[in-house]
Amino acid sequence: MDLTKPNASLQGYQKVIDSFDKGIALKPEDHEAWYNRGFVLYNLGQYQEALGNVSKAIALKPDYHLAWLGKGFLFYHLERYEEAI
Repeated sequence: MDLTKPNASLQGYQKVIDSFDKGIALKPEDHEAWYNRGFVLYNLGQYQEALGNVSKAIALKPDYHLAWLGKGFLFYHLERYEEAI
């Protein structure tokens, strides 16, 4: 997929990200919104930005197991294998 050319799929992802941005602006402590925004970015291959979102979710709710799992996958995709473990 060429991420430099807009297409319907990428525009759909951007709409989802925009929706999460609006929700986070209203309720910045919503750990699930941060995690889900990170999940969308993960699906776009934007692993570093996704990691920041997932890390924010963990900071807000340290026992949020899905975020910890996602963080491990992101470290793996960033080839930060020791941290992934």
